[in-house]
Amino acid sequence: MIVLKLKGKVPESRLKSVMDFLKSLKIEVEVTDSSAEAPKEPAEGLTLHTGLWRDRDIDAADLRRSAWKST
Repeated sequence: MIVLKLKGKVPESRLKSVMDFLKSLKIEVEVTDSSAEAPKEPAEGLTLHTGLWRDRDIDAADLRRSAWKST
């Protein structure tokens, strides 16, 4: 999937023209209004140091060393 973002207000007639052009090239088109979506809030408690593994006893230094050895 490729996402094409149109920034700002686009008149409906122009949007229809763009869609018709893409459809004439046999490109499947779907329009969604991202301004209608609720803004995404950053996930709390997910940092580089803790993240998903905060309840595990994992040392990042060991992981980095083993990653460098494997390349």
